[in-house]
Amino acid sequence: MSPFDPGKPLTALAEWFIDGAGGRVAVVVGSHEAVEAMDAVLAYALAWQGDRDLVLVLPETHADPTLRRLPWVATPIRVFTYGPELVPHPAVVPARYAVLDAAAQLGLRSTSEHDLGDAAELVEAVTAWADQHWALVPAHRSTYRAWHCAGRQVLTLRRSGGGARIVAGVAYRKAMPPGEERPLELTVTPADALTSTTRSWIEARVSTAVWKRLAGYDKGHIEHRLQASLAATGLAGLGVDRFAREYPAWRGAGRPGFIDFLAADRRNQLHVVETKVDPDDVTVVVQALDYATWVTANGTAIRAERGWPDPTGDERVILDFVCAPRIDRNDHTGSPAGKGVAIGPYLAGQLEALAGEMQWRTSIVSDPIAQPPDMSKPTWRTIPRSGPLVAAPVQPSRWFSRIQTDLIVAS
Repeated sequence: MSPFDPGKPLTALAEWFIDGAGGRVAVVVGSHEAVEAMDAVLAYALAWQGDRDLVLVLPETHADPTLRRLPWVATPIRVFTYGPELVPHPAVVPARYAVLDAAAQLGLRSTSEHDLGDAAELVEAVTAWADQHWALVPAHRSTYRAWHCAGRQVLTLRRSGGGARIVAGVAYRKAMPPGEERPLELTVTPADALTSTTRSWIEARVSTAVWKRLAGYDKGHIEHRLQASLAATGLAGLGVDRFAREYPAWRGAGRPGFIDFLAADRRNQLHVVETKVDPDDVTVVVQALDYATWVTANGTAIRAERGWPDPTGDERVILDFVCAPRIDRNDHTGSPAGKGVAIGPYLAGQLEALAGEMQWRTSIVSDPIAQPPDMSKPTWRTIPRSGPLVAAPVQPSRWFSRIQTDLIVAS
């Protein structure tokens, strides 16, 4: 086999090879890579597989996440694993029931909200003000209480030091944009109680963050902004009538995560809704598959926790991918700028690789900061193959898809 160099980006997390006839691609991962890197390796491999057989050579300590996904992948894939002796051995892909049993053992993650305890009374004036603010939406988690404005977290409270720690304003995790200021951080305790002056500081800092967000000066967290807009419309267009945003879930043992939206439609079928505002995010399908597996295995418990009724007919978890173009974050005009594509070159091959019984849909939002978002009608098990917001896939449709298309045209 010789190195595989298609002239387009491949992940550097693996070495790529192709046989002389071009009918097989092999991907070899070194043991020095992180286990989480297997997400990207599988995602790129599925996108580039095309009509070829795919061979994955993985460290035996890294193979489990990939093997758990393959029961729901229909393309021809073989996995070999190796240990310290560097001798590859064929790996066995588990049966679906075994993967679902393991996912069921994980159970539900806590959906409880952070309890401020005795500190709640100390900051009651702040929480009451936030709850009544027209532009703030509660976004509490088990480890803190928070309020968002258009998807941007602008106020956080948590128990700390016998009182409550308050962060007012935007706490940037990366470098602060020019002209921005650090959030106001303070701890309220019985000995250092909240005063009218500190309350005014908190409210002023949050109000400034709200104004910048709504005026278009703060364009960070575009995907969160899109999610907030979708939530405000009740996910209109997806045909669901109840949902939970950022629902805590498991992607596997020791891999917690949050589903963008867990929803149920009029037939009470569960939906895993994943938004995507970055066309270079190649792992979205792998991530959604992980969540779908966990939701399938824990559907009864999820429904009980949510108070949602049983489905009409057999349980089928539906994957919804809502895709939007990336917006230039340096533009402060309040209008979209620097638009790219909503559907990147890797998505088509990954979705085609899913087993036929996997139910998935795609929708496009042309402007992720529009209020409300203009979302296209979901299309079942297909994505647009052309258009200004659709990139050409790195591989053409697989032979089965081509045959199906030809049959439809011929009929």
